[in-house]
Amino acid sequence: MQRNKDFTKVLFSEAMSEDAVATEDYRMVTERWRKAEARILREFVRRGELPPIDVDLTARQLVILSVGPFIDDLMFGQDRDGDEPSPELVARVRSAVERFVQGLQQT
Repeated sequence: MQRNKDFTKVLFSEAMSEDAVATEDYRMVTERWRKAEARILREFVRRGELPPIDVDLTARQLVILSVGPFIDDLMFGQDRDGDEPSPELVARVRSAVERFVQGLQQT
């Protein structure tokens, strides 16, 4: 997302204003991410590293959990130049995802 932050910012803004094309573009992008997450989660479940879970729902939750901090940085002007996200953003996303996965492992 960081590499395409200007596009992403416009996409989010337009989708929030209910622009049909932007909303569909956002859906397609996040659906691609969700499918990738679901493939990874299925492998972890197959190996027994995660309990049986609703993989599609969990993948959607992970995408939302990861996109939220990025949007927050973009919309509050805390994003930075360059192709890589700030260490602070990486730490926030990593911490949130780790807690989420720990919760899955306890079910």
